[in-house]
Amino acid sequence: MKRSVPILTIAMLAAARASAAPDCGELLLRAREQQVAVADWQAGRRVAGKERVHFHSAPERDCRLRGTFVVKGDVLQALHEYGIFTEVQYVHPRTGRVTLGWVESGRLEETIAAR
Repeated sequence: MKRSVPILTIAMLAAARASAAPDCGELLLRAREQQVAVADWQAGRRVAGKERVHFHSAPERDCRLRGTFVVKGDVLQALHEYGIFTEVQYVHPRTGRVTLGWVESGRLEETIAAR
């Protein structure tokens, strides 16, 4: 019985680490090294779907920024892509407030660039 206690403890610690919140700062640094820039003429995006699209501090679902989101029809400017996320800039049409962050790419649709 004494021998199983350390094994159980190690298993519990490993499970706790696996379920711990990700280091969003570290994930952002990794993304910065591998992200792909979006060309200006291809950067126009619009929110699709009925649900809110939440901003994230890093390209990871667990790095969601509470209370920071856009809704269907909002227009965004894509800056970078990394995995299933796009880094975007949103300028609120009435207040002019600028929000930067990562959103899930699948929730965006490209807009036609004016020439």
